[in-house]
Amino acid sequence: MADVLFEAVEKSYGSNPPTISGLDLHIRDGEFMVLVGPSGCGKSTTLRMVAGLEEVSRGHISIGGRVVNEVAPKDRDIAMVFQNYALYPHMNVRENMAFGLKLRKFSREEIDKRVNEAAALLEITAYLDRKPKELSGGQRQRVALGRAIVRKPTVFLFDEPLSNLDAKLRVQMRTEIKQLHRRLGTTMIYVTHDQVEAMTMGDRITVMKDGVIHQVDSPIELYHRPADTFVAGFIGSPGMNFLTVTVNASSPVLEEGSFTIPLHGDHASMLQEYRGKAVTLGLRPEHILTSADHCERPVKMTLRHEVSEILGNEMYLFLNSGAHRITGRSSSVTHYDLGQQIDVFADMAKAHFFAADSGMRIQMNE
Repeated sequence: MADVLFEAVEKSYGSNPPTISGLDLHIRDGEFMVLVGPSGCGKSTTLRMVAGLEEVSRGHISIGGRVVNEVAPKDRDIAMVFQNYALYPHMNVRENMAFGLKLRKFSREEIDKRVNEAAALLEITAYLDRKPKELSGGQRQRVALGRAIVRKPTVFLFDEPLSNLDAKLRVQMRTEIKQLHRRLGTTMIYVTHDQVEAMTMGDRITVMKDGVIHQVDSPIELYHRPADTFVAGFIGSPGMNFLTVTVNASSPVLEEGSFTIPLHGDHASMLQEYRGKAVTLGLRPEHILTSADHCERPVKMTLRHEVSEILGNEMYLFLNSGAHRITGRSSSVTHYDLGQQIDVFADMAKAHFFAADSGMRIQMNE
């Protein structure tokens, strides 16, 4: 096992602006780290630099304390699982899993032992003599995992490995990969654009945008204490609601135009220096409810109903205040007409505040 360290890493292509800029990140030994962000944020490029498939333009990448900038991919002791499985169609499962070991001149006995162990671990022993075209998407993904496992690398790299699977199989496979990590205890770096995947799988998550890290933290911290509006809006489904409000200069209230929100205790003191200024109020949909029963500090708002999304026993309400579109949550038992005025309750105990200009989180100690 090994840790992975990025030190001021930059990646540029020709004279274009850097794709990755000033990347500093320490992935701990045995950690499951997820790199997440929108398409084009640089997460796959970061992974490919670790693998040696992309050169580092500036800075250093270390694996297990060894700088690997000039080390060939085959000598980095890593294994990579790709989005498209990358299986050889003319080889059966056993041959696909064994191929890398054959190239490294392992003995037949050792190859058979490793392939059989990995197949048993992934429950694909019955498919060892089948060709990839005879397998389902989930089975092919297990073969790709098995081919990586037999290498016994110090670091596993995953580049959006579940994106080709259907929704139900994705849920199953992400559970299996997480269980695999617990069994092997090996450092794993996992790239995805799916924030639900990131939240359910990662020990820690690195949130990226435009080649820059916005926050590195545990899933629970990212949810409860996002560093800025980008992280707050990206983590959580549906995304966080953002309202531009003004902190009243003479009394502890927020003004949105169509309604007024009282500030209590800690929030009032935290926003003291913002009096008379605009700030961004963040509220997650699950903290805007049609009943005040489960709100610690409910604030009533009357909003216009635009559309609903029913998800079994609950539904999301897409509402409009006139100045903002707001997503809330309700039981699916109640029906709301389009255009209907609905009373909802925002739980201000769960509110987040961000500077209107920079988007950075306003901390309690400010």
